[in-house]
Amino acid sequence: MAVKKPKIVVSQDVYETLCRMIDARDGDPAAELLLDELERAKRVKPGKLPRDVVTVNSKVTFVVQSTSKSYTYQLVYPQHVSGNAQALSVFSPAGSALLGLSPGQSIDWPVKSGQSSVIEVTTVEPPEKG
Repeated sequence: MAVKKPKIVVSQDVYETLCRMIDARDGDPAAELLLDELERAKRVKPGKLPRDVVTVNSKVTFVVQSTSKSYTYQLVYPQHVSGNAQALSVFSPAGSALLGLSPGQSIDWPVKSGQSSVIEVTTVEPPEKG
């Protein structure tokens, strides 16, 4: 039986940017999982996204429940990963899982073929204003 996924929220501008990127990655399984998440997300106007919701450029701390290990990364678009050890692509399995979550929420997410892991968000720092 599938576990019910938590409610998530994304800003309209991030939604539109990611949809364009997904269209360019036709047939990519990671992109398809991300699209599924975007399609079920509540979309809000830019500037109306709660500060504690994971979005692109948020710094997020999360725990992988199977290992109890905690990680802190900045969620970024794929082109901003290179050379940044603290960056996590929104197209990666963990990045797709984290998008739209808030502290205390968790999600069971596929990480490898036939395997999944429960990821729980513990803290979110909003993106810095440019």
